[in-house]
Amino acid sequence: MDNVRGALDWALTKPDVLAGGWLVAEIGMAWEPLGLRNEGIKRDETFLAALPKRESLLLARLSSPLADMLLHAARTERALELATQAVAYARAGGDGPTLADALQKYALINVGFGSRVDAEKALVEGESIPDASAYVRLQLMLARAQLSYAKGEAETAVRIFEQLRQQHRSLGNTHNEVVSVLIRAEIEHERGQTEKAIALTREILPQARRDREKALAGSLLVNLAGYLVAADDLPGAIEAAYDVIGPHARRELDDSHVANAIEHLALVYALRGELARASILEGYAASAFRQLGFNRLLTCAASIAPGCSGNQGSMRADTPISAAAMRRLSEQSLAPSPSTLPVAEFAAAGFQIQERGLPQQMQVQNHGMLSG
Repeated sequence: MDNVRGALDWALTKPDVLAGGWLVAEIGMAWEPLGLRNEGIKRDETFLAALPKRESLLLARLSSPLADMLLHAARTERALELATQAVAYARAGGDGPTLADALQKYALINVGFGSRVDAEKALVEGESIPDASAYVRLQLMLARAQLSYAKGEAETAVRIFEQLRQQHRSLGNTHNEVVSVLIRAEIEHERGQTEKAIALTREILPQARRDREKALAGSLLVNLAGYLVAADDLPGAIEAAYDVIGPHARRELDDSHVANAIEHLALVYALRGELARASILEGYAASAFRQLGFNRLLTCAASIAPGCSGNQGSMRADTPISAAAMRRLSEQSLAPSPSTLPVAEFAAAGFQIQERGLPQQMQVQNHGMLSG
């Protein structure tokens, strides 16, 4: 990676910015499996700003994966802006496969915003492009499944996701096989089949770990923590959250998985009646979400976890367990609002937060608060 970073840095200071732009475009989403999503976003944004506007095809191929990474980081408004931009650039570039790819990402993001008409139009156009690659056609299927679920057609969505899982497995594409299971589990949870969601997540998690899919493994664990809270398995939820916090905090300090996991811990401690600890953890999570630019959409609109990202294991506020937790947290006046990112380092033993630059009262209360 050091050689790649060096080449990209060099390209920005030389006349070879186009070569650097094509390199970033070819890297695409590869930042994510390495656990470097935030670095990928920053580098893509830098080249997007530096490239000449006449380079329509390159800008399309750069904007599209960037929109995807921003969506995964729950920066949804910027993701929609770039997905819209990618479609326009792809049309100007006159390349059918690039347009099909841009349309599927545009459709998927619009599903999240509830813009089903726009999503349907984009999917119909993308599905009609004859020279779209086999990979993009599978991605169009994924967006179609998401749209089906948004329209209330849960059985259709589940069936498509199972088809996608089998097709990706036959192609040896383990990354997208895991993604198919992850999203299907979210759907099962949201329609009340939480035990099924837990089983699916536990089944696929070892594969993500074997393939060193750090970002996907983090998403699976964050979701699993949420599902286990909903199933009233609080010790299991704590264990899943710790599994996220340790490796992610040591690798990339502004990783959203850490804030998601901390927020699940806040919910666990609220349900256990440890309200002071819960409110402090929620303050940490809220600060991180603000700094990471999270937009609380999708299932977050009705979620107990106000900082959850999209469908990440969130619980509906009308379920008894989350409604009770919401009441408990709302009764507290202790929740801090630190102005700095609240995750610095997590010790390997006990995952105790070692904070830097936080208000004094938070430093005093910090020691041992993550211990079970």
